[in-house]
Amino acid sequence: METSKKNIALAFLSGALIGSVLGILYAPQKGSKTRHKIKHTSAETARELSEKIKHVKDEIAATAHTKKMEFERSLNSTISNLTDKSHEIIAALEKKLELLKKQ
Repeated sequence: METSKKNIALAFLSGALIGSVLGILYAPQKGSKTRHKIKHTSAETARELSEKIKHVKDEIAATAHTKKMEFERSLNSTISNLTDKSHEIIAALEKKLELLKKQ
């Protein structure tokens, strides 16, 4: 769901950028003004894209950290359960051994 929203937002921004550039190119202004607008728009778009990339990287890092912590908790829980079970098995085997020794 999140990826779909991000794709839609990226498509919208891309369309807006393309529309802006085409609008500037076909505007009835002097070439110097048009070049200035293109430069300004390009710089602004690059800044926005850089911010979005940083935001996505931060989200990915946060998600990876969360998943890592969840995995570690799950692993520790599993190891703890296995340790408890192994102690139970050892105790049961020791009882069986004692019974066998008494026979």
